[in-house]
Amino acid sequence: DARQRLGPIADSFCTHDRPIHRPCDDSVVRIVDGSELLLRRSRGYAPVPIRLPIRVPPTLAVGGELKNTVAVGAGDHVWMSQHLGDLESLATFDEFELTTKDLPHMVECRPDRIVADSHPGYRSGRWARRRATERRLHHTAVQHHHAHLASLLAEHGVAPGRDVVGFVFDGTGYGDDGTSWGGEILVGGYRHVERWGHLRPALIPGADSAARNPCRSALAWLRHAGVAWTPDLAPVEACSTDELAVLDTQLERNIGCVASSSMGRLFDAVASLLDLRHRISYEAQAAIELEILAERAGRVSPMSFGSGAAFDARPVVRAVVDALAAGRDRADIALGFHVALAEAMVRAAEAVRAERSLNVVGLTGGVFQNACLARLATTALRARGFETLTHRLVPPNDGGLALGQVLVAACRDQNAATTANARGDAACV
Repeated sequence: DARQRLGPIADSFCTHDRPIHRPCDDSVVRIVDGSELLLRRSRGYAPVPIRLPIRVPPTLAVGGELKNTVAVGAGDHVWMSQHLGDLESLATFDEFELTTKDLPHMVECRPDRIVADSHPGYRSGRWARRRATERRLHHTAVQHHHAHLASLLAEHGVAPGRDVVGFVFDGTGYGDDGTSWGGEILVGGYRHVERWGHLRPALIPGADSAARNPCRSALAWLRHAGVAWTPDLAPVEACSTDELAVLDTQLERNIGCVASSSMGRLFDAVASLLDLRHRISYEAQAAIELEILAERAGRVSPMSFGSGAAFDARPVVRAVVDALAAGRDRADIALGFHVALAEAMVRAAEAVRAERSLNVVGLTGGVFQNACLARLATTALRARGFETLTHRLVPPNDGGLALGQVLVAACRDQNAATTANARGDAACV
């Protein structure tokens, strides 16, 4: 496999004749404010167990579709697998199936329930439903962003029954209303969360294709903000006449569009507006380049999200366009966008605190791999007296979903609570 995939770029190979029993990719880590931030939890970390604040029944959680990991929970520990990858690849899916058998055997656990993401189309979810039927196991589906928040609470040992304010920002996740979520303000804990607020949705043409073409997200947000597609705008220039015509028709007639509150797509849109990246060759490329540009800024170009429970990005999009027209430095605009989002988060957290008397805030989801945003948000929140939780043991991206799925299922499922009480374990509330 190495010779086939790396032959064009490698000068030589050092090989051996020992069979690989468990493939394990390299881990990927960033250092943010002196602490580790895992982007990929694999070699050197997996399958080191994570201690839980409660006891859970024997459970297999199968994570999501991208950056997949699976997890086995039993008692007060969860063992997470090495990074497996995106399940759209047959080779990766084969490895996923092998790991669902291998990991429980390795930790001597016989799961009696399977937990998956609530997205009806995920391959991991379809596999879980099929396996639960075949083996007569209990099956539970967990909403994507709820699992993100639960994984963060679990690694910090937050006790059941304690509610927090969770900012869950990522590219996409299947929402309870059937739309695409990704810019969520959740209030709650393991068993239940309330969608207190969210990024005001925009119609995004061809959700998956928009993720690969940030210029399409930019055009969608321009339309949502009431800004004309003039030739001087970078995403307009990046598209052909035919592509513009098709996108215009899609948005005008809502054909093949998805109502999305995705914060990831908003980052893509701003990156395209700043002429950083219009087509990507790897996931989050546009957002990464936007973060790099923001770190080079000499000052902040002022802008602000609309107030209220729904983050309204339309004023920000208009401010970016106006700043470009005024000749402001692109780095200053990029930093201004990050600062505006951090300030909007603080206003929302203060509104929840005034309403619910909650003082703990969690930051999770793939967008918080962005060190610039994470640093700005945590600094501002702590300055207002909030206790702020960020990821250190598991990735904020979908690689941490399986951990959260175990906790949500255990605390929400009445059968699990009854079993725990019968054993004399701590009950979930």
